[in-house]
Amino acid sequence: MFTEPWIEILLVGVMFSLLNTILTRRMGIRKRMNEIQAEFKKYQDAYAAALKAKDEKKIEALAADSKRTNDMMMEMMVMPWKTMIFALPLFFLFTGDPWLTHYAGLIPSAYPTFATVLPFDIHTAAVYSLNVLHSASYGARGFFIVCLIFAGLIVSMVEQNYDKKKAKTKA
Repeated sequence: MFTEPWIEILLVGVMFSLLNTILTRRMGIRKRMNEIQAEFKKYQDAYAAALKAKDEKKIEALAADSKRTNDMMMEMMVMPWKTMIFALPLFFLFTGDPWLTHYAGLIPSAYPTFATVLPFDIHTAAVYSLNVLHSASYGARGFFIVCLIFAGLIVSMVEQNYDKKKAKTKA
């Protein structure tokens, strides 16, 4: 397709991030999480105000409502995993699984000789030791993962700005 493999890997990473964002939006996960967060904030503010005012009746009423807020928090914890049902198989289709199934993956198979050096290191050992500010080499799989991380951050920021502008035009 392109003459440079890094461009192709980058584009596949961006498309994967866009697909994941579309899935999340279609499933209504971000919208529902925002609704839960807003409702939980109202509950916390009301509870804090009742404690400050020492209003025992209101505190008891809010305490009785804590089961509903706990259920909402549990729902909020489970929601991101719903997208993972679709995203993880696709991720392993592209990156492969060298440990469990020994499946090579589409990206490493398509670019077996690809190698690049980036000015940062996000390999597990470097992240755990907080030693990420030095150059590191990446193969096709690693570069794809780096592309996914940055594309996901950028797509998420664009999506949040879009939602804010959309909310402003509605108001």
